[in-house]
Amino acid sequence: YHTAYWRHLTTVHPKKEKLKHSCPHCSKVFSLKFKLDIHLQSHMNHTDKKYSCDECPDKRFASDEKLKNHKRNVHSKLAASHLCGECGASYSNYPALYQHSKRSHNHSTPQAVSD
Repeated sequence: YHTAYWRHLTTVHPKKEKLKHSCPHCSKVFSLKFKLDIHLQSHMNHTDKKYSCDECPDKRFASDEKLKNHKRNVHSKLAASHLCGECGASYSNYPALYQHSKRSHNHSTPQAVSD
């Protein structure tokens, strides 16, 4: 991989003949085993996730990395920079607000906060 661009193309947009690692739970297929391993975490039962948030007792995560992302996106001082106009939840970045809006409110784009 000579550039980040080519690395991105081969890992995120692989050719069909490179898709060799199938998920046993859904129809997704991956070119790299580690991508399948990461995806398999999405199928874990809530009780099997061993990383929990100190501030959100009902939140559990499959990896330490996902817990760290949660803490950064929800509990950091930067979290207040992107507010949900519907429920007031705050996030440190737009992608986190976007995902919240899709999951919690079934919106394709976050609703603006009105004064």
